[in-house]
Amino acid sequence: MKHVSWKASTLMILIISCSNQAKQERTLVTDKIVVSKEPEAVATAIAKKEMFNTELFFNGKAECLEKQEIRLQVSEPLLQVLVVNGQNVTAGQVIARQDASALQRKLQRVAESLQQAEIALDDRLIDYGYRLADSNRIPPDILKMARIKSNYNAARLDYADVKRELLKTEITAPFSGKIVNLSTKAGTYGQNLQVLCSIVEDKSMQIVFPILESEYTYVKTGMSIVVTPVDYPDKKCVGKIMSINPQVDAHGMISVTGVVANGSSNLLDGMSVQVTAQSALGARLQVPLAAVVERQGRQVVFTLEDGRARWNYVEIAERNATNVVVTNGLQEGQKIIISHNATLAHNAVVTERMLK
Repeated sequence: MKHVSWKASTLMILIISCSNQAKQERTLVTDKIVVSKEPEAVATAIAKKEMFNTELFFNGKAECLEKQEIRLQVSEPLLQVLVVNGQNVTAGQVIARQDASALQRKLQRVAESLQQAEIALDDRLIDYGYRLADSNRIPPDILKMARIKSNYNAARLDYADVKRELLKTEITAPFSGKIVNLSTKAGTYGQNLQVLCSIVEDKSMQIVFPILESEYTYVKTGMSIVVTPVDYPDKKCVGKIMSINPQVDAHGMISVTGVVANGSSNLLDGMSVQVTAQSALGARLQVPLAAVVERQGRQVVFTLEDGRARWNYVEIAERNATNVVVTNGLQEGQKIIISHNATLAHNAVVTERMLK
């Protein structure tokens, strides 16, 4: 009986062992099952026939349309500086004052000299039988002679000169603009013709940029331009080309000048800028640049049709910074794939997602 029991126990152990091994094998098989990949989520756009602008790119400099140095006109101490760099001023606004006390005393002296000359003139006219109050009926030659002999003309000129000098001690803005390059401080002795500061008008900016001889036929006056500071590409100013200098310089370049609005003061005088010149070609079938990929040495655009990516060979022409013109291979209104298309296969299942 013990022998039979031992055999039965051995048989049970073998059955349990085989059962566990089968479970392990099933587990291993299950672990090796490959789950199918989720469909690629792609962004789309519509192929549209609309106005297309060609673009040419240049580097240039921004310059203020109007700029003037403000110089002191008299040699007197500088009492007040009423502005700071970057401050906006209006035409006629006082920006600085010089000490006028010496000129005021001088004006008083020449005023007295003028009064004495008037008395002397009246005395001269009495000799001719006239009075200064009767100047309307005095013969011109007699009046001229009396003025010279009485020194009246010289006294009158001296008075006018000193009065004009006195007015120059109050420095005003010649036009509305912005203060730049102010370095002189109050309390310094101002010399005649010494530069106090400059005023610039920067609401509109002049853009000067060179073009190659080969680009001359593509650039025209009146063309639209978009100007961006080199270091601040997100700031844009819009304007147009105003003039083209019809001469090639020693470096084979032609100078072009444009004007752009600068209401937000994005551009500063002397700033380096990138210029994009735009010319309208008319209505063209176009797609975003991101839609075009290269396969087998040819240009390809994927369209989204019935949840699948369809491979389309296309022919392209002009392009700009954002779009490209398609001349063959697409129809207006087709939905095109513009993301995750670098590795897409023809007829691949995809899902459409919204662009953020």
